[in-house]
Amino acid sequence: MKAPLARLGARVPSADGTAMEIRAAVMRGVESQGMLCSARDLGMSQDHSGLLVLDGGAQIGRDVREVLALDDHVLLIKLTPNRADCLSVLGVAREVAALTGAPLKAPPTPPVAATCEASFPVRISDAEGCGRFTGRVLRNVNAAAPTPEWMRQRLERAGQRSISALVDVTNYVMLELGRPLHVYDLDKLSGGIDVRFGRSGERVTLLNEQTVALEPDVLAITDASGPIGLAGIMGGDSTKADLDTRHVLLEAAFFYPDAIAGRARRYNFVSDASHRFERGWTSTTTSQGSNARPA
Repeated sequence: MKAPLARLGARVPSADGTAMEIRAAVMRGVESQGMLCSARDLGMSQDHSGLLVLDGGAQIGRDVREVLALDDHVLLIKLTPNRADCLSVLGVAREVAALTGAPLKAPPTPPVAATCEASFPVRISDAEGCGRFTGRVLRNVNAAAPTPEWMRQRLERAGQRSISALVDVTNYVMLELGRPLHVYDLDKLSGGIDVRFGRSGERVTLLNEQTVALEPDVLAITDASGPIGLAGIMGGDSTKADLDTRHVLLEAAFFYPDAIAGRARRYNFVSDASHRFERGWTSTTTSQGSNARPA
């Protein structure tokens, strides 16, 4: 195992936000000539569960800033509520291209052909709340696969905690393209999905472990068992993908701002998805319809 070493004289962030200088010390009767570091010790994230494990090919003695590409630039952009189009890297790039005249180099998004006949039924009962709901079935995924280090680094530097490969990919797409996505464990879904407003007495436990009561003006994602999530806000705990998931349904939907605005705050939280949908993050994906395509 290889890990970052703060040698004598190095300065690392401390818990109170100041810098701590590494000095020689005796710990448990053993003289210490430095400190092996976790990600939090280096100020990279809040992960303090153990030492930061470096790639096995990392050269011993090399500057850790080079190994972890720490000489990076992170831009903090503060937006007014009407500029939801800039809540993604592509949106900011489009704005910069418009301001400077530089050509916009959008990432290619070629269509991916289906490789199996699996599909899943979707219905939109309340089309005034949901303009479009699309899904794709993905079978035999390895949900326990580790997230690539380059993706983990980019997510963490954008303020996102790495959770799992499936969740990390959806967050990466959201930050890059502005498109919120959601992954369901296909084997946990019962019957087809229906997007409709809540009914009196219905409750759902969300991914943040909060159980909320639905109201008639709260748009919900439901299946045969009842509500399984708050549309455009947060998915439910009962159908979440975990490390044992094998088959998933990937959701990409558009929810109208009027159906999302203020609902999350009503339940005393705000999600990345609600932050985008309630601001009308796009004005192009608003056609009526639903589809669940195989892959």
